[in-house]
Amino acid sequence: MSKSTFRLLLLPALCGVLAAQQQQQDPFASQDDITFRSTVQVVVAPVTVFDRDGSFVNDVRPDQFRLFDNDKEQNIKVDVTYIPISLAIAIQANSHVEAMLPQVRKIGSMISPLVIGDQGEAAVVAYDSRLRVLQDFTSDAAKITDAVRKIQPGSLSNRMVDSVFEATRMLRRRPQNRRRILLLIGETRDLGSE
Repeated sequence: MSKSTFRLLLLPALCGVLAAQQQQQDPFASQDDITFRSTVQVVVAPVTVFDRDGSFVNDVRPDQFRLFDNDKEQNIKVDVTYIPISLAIAIQANSHVEAMLPQVRKIGSMISPLVIGDQGEAAVVAYDSRLRVLQDFTSDAAKITDAVRKIQPGSLSNRMVDSVFEATRMLRRRPQNRRRILLLIGETRDLGSE
C-alpha cells in the first residue's frame, strides 16, 4: 500500500473517531428538552411601592400586600435592613456617543429616588480623552441631575479603564458601612487617548 493510499484511508478513519468522541462528550445531544428541578427555601423579591401620585411609599408591612407563587399564597418576610449606597456613575462623553447623550441625560433625575434612596449619595464622572469629575459625592438630587445634564460630547477617544480606576478610587474613600457601586455607561471598549 502506498503512502498516499494510506493517508486517504487514515483521514476517513480519523473523522469517524472524532465524530464518535464528540457524541460521547455530549450525552444530551439527542435529547430535545432538559429540565432542572430544585427546591428553594428563600426567594428574594425586591418591591418598590408607589402611591396614586407616583410618590414612594416607605415602611410597607407584610400584612399590606400578598405574594403568590403558582396560585399559592406565600409567607412574606420583610427585611428592613438598610445599607446606604454610594454610587459612582462613569459616563462616556466622547463624539461616538453624541447621538445617545440626550437619553443618557434623562437618568440624572432617576438616580436619587430610584437608586440611592433617602440616605444615599452619588458622584458623576464623564470621560473621553479626559476624566472630569462633574459632581463629587452628594445626596442632593438636583446636583446629580444637573451634572448629568451638562455632559457634552468631546474627543474621539474614551478612557474607559481610567474612568473605572478613578471611580473606584473615589468609592474607596467612602465610609465602610456603605454599599459602594460603580455604574458604567458607555461602550464596551477603551479607545485610549488621541
